Amino acid sequence: MIAKQYIAPAAKQPREPQNSAPVDMEIFLEIAGNEKRMPEMARRYTEQAREHLEKLQKAITAGIAADVKSLAHKVAGSSAMCGMNAMADLLRELERMGHVCQLADAERVFARVEQEFARIKAFFVNNLETTNTPAALAGIEETKS
Repeated sequence: MIAKQYIAPAAKQPREPQNSAPVDMEIFLEIAGNEKRMPEMARRYTEQAREHLEKLQKAITAGIAADVKSLAHKVAGSSAMCGMNAMADLLRELERMGHVCQLADAERVFARVEQEFARIKAFFVNNLETTNTPAALAGIEETKS
């Protein structure tokens, strides 16, 4: 009789590996409607997200759970709709923290949100064709994360 060997299960891998694209371009293209509108959509997303993230950071610092919940919800929704799944997941975690009024770990999660937002901006700058709309992505590189 051959003895069965025990094989340990593989370690759980993160759902979105760090080296994967931060934007699902199929979803983003669907939301934009066509490729020509993609740079403008990227600009709008980054501007609005930056504004909300600045407010979110202030709410976390001030410990205002209701604002954390509300702001994280807004940015998570737009991020998910545009195909930024890793960003949306992190923001949903902050939303949950705000909902249960437990913000002890919010700074750490917010730091990961900032890293993901930087990845999204760099992805847009490096991957969207801007020859038809030269100013469409102006400011994305300068926006603070």
